[in-house]
Amino acid sequence: MIPLWLMSLMSFNPIDWGREHGARVSDSIAIGTTSYGGRGLFAVEDIEADKELLYLPGSLQLGVGQLAEGDDAEMQKFVKSLPWRDILASELTLIPCAISIIAAMRDEESFFHSYLQTIPTEYTNAMANLEDDDSPSLTGSPLTADKVISKRRILRQIHQQLAPSLPLRELSWASAVVSSRAFSRRRPSPVNPDRIDRIGPIAAVDSSRFLPLIDITNHGGKTFANADVRHSIEDKIAPAYDPHSTSLISTRGIKKGEEILIDYGGGRSISNERLLMDYGFIIPDSAGDTARLRFNEDLIPALQTFDDDRRGMAEVSEGDLMGIRKLAQCIIMEQKSPILFDASGKPSLPTMVLTLVLSCRGVEDVARIIAPVRELKSQKGSDDVIIDPLEYPDLLLKIYSASAPEHQELAFRVLRQAASLALQLVSTEQPEEAEGGVTFEDVARDYCRERRHILQRAALLGPGT
Repeated sequence: MIPLWLMSLMSFNPIDWGREHGARVSDSIAIGTTSYGGRGLFAVEDIEADKELLYLPGSLQLGVGQLAEGDDAEMQKFVKSLPWRDILASELTLIPCAISIIAAMRDEESFFHSYLQTIPTEYTNAMANLEDDDSPSLTGSPLTADKVISKRRILRQIHQQLAPSLPLRELSWASAVVSSRAFSRRRPSPVNPDRIDRIGPIAAVDSSRFLPLIDITNHGGKTFANADVRHSIEDKIAPAYDPHSTSLISTRGIKKGEEILIDYGGGRSISNERLLMDYGFIIPDSAGDTARLRFNEDLIPALQTFDDDRRGMAEVSEGDLMGIRKLAQCIIMEQKSPILFDASGKPSLPTMVLTLVLSCRGVEDVARIIAPVRELKSQKGSDDVIIDPLEYPDLLLKIYSASAPEHQELAFRVLRQAASLALQLVSTEQPEEAEGGVTFEDVARDYCRERRHILQRAALLGPGT
């Protein structure tokens, strides 16, 4: 069966469209079919490193600027009325760009309209289905499930309050598009000052942009990426320099027939949770993967199983107990995920130190743990020290190094127990074969399987491993 996107290319050539509207597209690349049936960009001849493959002027990057300039008063009002506190808390800042895409799809006079007709209609990320809160496949990953439920619920509530006439399926599609295909630009084209009032001052500074043609590039990670999305400094020598342009640049030599790949993480490790949530796929056995645990439901019950080892805490002074509590609160507030394991099952440094703080066995452990904090306070001449983010990793390392080996072993036992408790929630059933195409639930089952592997490693790990 011919993919829908390929059928659309029979009557519309995105590369020709891009060139017609100001894009520069190298003759060395073309759109092709990937090994899994999707579309991607491929080299049609050998390409050297540091070569421009694609160039998009600021005018060819779809975002709030086009929404503000357009005539879709309903969508403009939608964006202007967004509850930004809820948006930020739920990490739903994709909405302004999504609404901009909807407005362009509605406007047949928009030059983006014809291109948007060619992009896929089905997605497998968390935004692909706003109609259901529940995600049965994520039962074994409660924190991820909570995030999915929260995003879908709040976006659906916003939809009901601000634009009930807009089909929810349409908002879901546009949100999934932005989640998986849009880019945040450092210097996006600014909104016309005379049009800011149409969408509001907060939405006007949104930096998310849908980048036609560049959106076709797939993820290669740090290992396989051979191109990068960035502003080309060399373009400054051009007669008509555009400070808001974006280019796709080769980062190494690319052989004929090789797919053009970028790194969605921008050089940083990207977890399978983010790949699932934003892009709708996961990478098995990824070295950059992580697994998060809950503080109250996973760590605290594990800690309570070792209460006999902590009887000496009854002899700790109230002042030192207060110091321990403040340190624990500081770690929890600094970290988005205070209980975190990497792909090998090793706990993060904040996770290890937090567990050491909470598993102190008595006066000696407490004294060792808070000694580095007291040293920092002494250096700054204040008892009420606000820890500089740049000093934070060094302080954690000092705390860990100051702790006794026996205390470290106890902390590892607590974390092994926490991982074992979390494993009880993760199903060992194999994913069912999808009917009618892969869905978010299918990918979520794969994600939970990968999470189970990390937790199994964490349940066996100890000091020095």
